[in-house]
Amino acid sequence: MFAGLCTLVLLTLDLGHLREYLYYASKGVVPQMPIAKEWLASYQALMIFVASIWRFYTNEARSIRNADGSHSVPSLLTILLGWGSFFGASALFGVIVWGLLDGLPDSQKRTEASFPAHMNADVVCLQLLTLIWIGYPVVAMASRLGHWGLPGSYYSASWSTFKDVSFAFLDVTSKAGLAVFFVLKASWVDGATENALVAAGKLHLNVTG
Repeated sequence: MFAGLCTLVLLTLDLGHLREYLYYASKGVVPQMPIAKEWLASYQALMIFVASIWRFYTNEARSIRNADGSHSVPSLLTILLGWGSFFGASALFGVIVWGLLDGLPDSQKRTEASFPAHMNADVVCLQLLTLIWIGYPVVAMASRLGHWGLPGSYYSASWSTFKDVSFAFLDVTSKAGLAVFFVLKASWVDGATENALVAAGKLHLNVTG
């Protein structure tokens, strides 16, 4: 959990930095984020904490194993806390995705604004690496539905494999994908060009603002 907390918070900050860069480099064609990246990163940490209540504290609101080996239905409070934390975490997730992607121009607007190829790639990267996160709650919900009605202490080997492989794929795609993108980007455009775009954008925004 701690590792996921650190990596997802840092990933959110990195994507927020990319969004801020696009705001200046595009001279405002890409608008500022509706929520500061620091707030989005804090929401990410809160989301992981709330999701851990659903997964670990309430055991996904599944049945409770008694000392004699039998199972009993969880209390109404446990059910409400479990599903409430799941949907609460999903709501926080939705705010994070919205905050990172809201206002991004479509391909037509980017063409009209004469976006260079590397900035088009930045926009697509930001969209893909943010939207890939949708897979996490989808996989978690699919696994929970796959165990519907089964004892709370039982976990299917097939569903466990599906969940682990899916999360591993999502982790590699979203986290390693960002690193690979920036390594490749370094061969497309140098730092001096990007710094010049940012400086020109800040000057333009200060004059027009």
